[in-house]
Amino acid sequence: MAWFVYLARCGDGSLYTGITTDPGRRETAHNAGRGAAYTRARRPVQLLHVESATDRSAALRREAAIKRLTRSQKDRMMALGTAEFTGFRPEAIGFLRRLARHNDREWFERHRAVYQLEVRDPMRALVEEMDVRLARIAPELVGDPRRSIFRIHRDTRFSADKSPYKTNAACQFYHQDAGRGAGQDAEGAGAGLYFQLAEGDCFVGGGIWMPARNNLERIREALADAPEVIDRLVQDAGFRRRFGGLE
Repeated sequence: MAWFVYLARCGDGSLYTGITTDPGRRETAHNAGRGAAYTRARRPVQLLHVESATDRSAALRREAAIKRLTRSQKDRMMALGTAEFTGFRPEAIGFLRRLARHNDREWFERHRAVYQLEVRDPMRALVEEMDVRLARIAPELVGDPRRSIFRIHRDTRFSADKSPYKTNAACQFYHQDAGRGAGQDAEGAGAGLYFQLAEGDCFVGGGIWMPARNNLERIREALADAPEVIDRLVQDAGFRRRFGGLE
């Protein structure tokens, strides 16, 4: 059974947080005067933020985390459900900075709601908006929140550093020919875009990350066959002004 956590605005402007298995029916029940006494006295009730949880226990933990947020943080959470991407707030870098000092699961779980509000949700909005813009200028590049956003959990299986979380947030806009893989696992050789957010290390990159041998050979052959093309690109005044040229 799927569970959901919701944040609702009541008729008097106050906010209410709850869990349910059916957000639509719960909103109808609130407005029909059924359910919590708090909402019965403050109709109409509008659910403005809904997110899924793996089970009831996870939903209850998430509900408790949302209740600990400030009013301004809750307002921002509801706005992100409908607003366009407006940038990352300083709180996003602040969260990543604190995570670098407290890189353990207990601290992260206590601050998961802040991560989702300040880092994950704006990153989703960025990917969705960029996908619309890229469709006009580079339709071969795809932005999909389900695939484009990198997990914050580190793969520590082969690393001496067992810190469970990355201290950056990142997303990619992948080439439609790359399939579901990346790097050596990519099916095609299409280039993509990469964005990273971190304290003192925010950047945008483009190209093919760790291409498979056959794709790397194709790239080298293309450069060798037409060196004037790459020379023209890197000598372009706009390119040099933006990136300072290549050495």
